Amino acid sequence: GNIPTDALVEKVLTAVSKSYGVPVDQMKSKKRTDTVTNARHVAIYLIKQLTELTLKEIGAIFGRDHSTVISSVEKVENNIKTINNYEMEINRLLKEIKGV
Repeated sequence: GNIPTDALVEKVLTAVSKSYGVPVDQMKSKKRTDTVTNARHVAIYLIKQLTELTLKEIGAIFGRDHSTVISSVEKVENNIKTINNYEMEINRLLKEIKGV
């Protein structure tokens, strides 16, 4: 479907928040506990996959710069390769967000 970008971003944040039990405001905060950081990485990765936003624009959502976005995406791609079921989780979220 053709969901407006900001609505899509909200859907990603809500889905990730629910899935990982991390409030959206914590994902956008400077908090760096493992749970929050992982949720933030996943949210950034999904927004990158699902929208046409630039790295800079994605960074701005989280109050971060584009280099953080790049490292988040790399981290998730690495986790997909190395952690069992990680990709399944990402795909489940992608489906949920796209409403497939």
